[in-house]
Amino acid sequence: MGTWMAWMGDLEGFAPGLTVFTARTFAQHIRSSAEYWMLRLSAVLFSVFGVLAVVVALVGIYGVMSYTVARRTREIGIRMAVGARPGAVRWMILGESTATTLLGVGIGWLLGLAVGRLLASIFVDVSAFDVATFSALPLGFIVAALAAAWLPARRATEVNPITALRSE
Repeated sequence: MGTWMAWMGDLEGFAPGLTVFTARTFAQHIRSSAEYWMLRLSAVLFSVFGVLAVVVALVGIYGVMSYTVARRTREIGIRMAVGARPGAVRWMILGESTATTLLGVGIGWLLGLAVGRLLASIFVDVSAFDVATFSALPLGFIVAALAAAWLPARRATEVNPITALRSE
């Protein structure tokens, strides 16, 4: 602060009649600019759209797994009738969901690397690879996708074999 005051004193020496109405830091000046707020707004909007995309993807995983279980009711009933344990049927459904999810996350991870490199070459102070982002988000999505597939997998184990065999 002492340096700033010394500079202000020098300014008075150059223009003795100059009145300073507002003195603020460069950070305060940037935060009050319209460009800063547009950047903040776009960052918030991209975050909201990203969360919305994840929710839509999880609802899609739930819907596809529910549909798959409904279409395979007869097969699951036969498996249960010949002695398959409910846990084995549950893990079969979860395994299929996990394989699909891992494939999608892997493709998304590679595309994220490519887009990160592109954005790092365009914008200042944007890193191409953030370890926290590229590790936590895929793991979080995998856990959320397993949670979305858990209910249809649990429902598959509650299939009565006799009802399933008579259904079609």
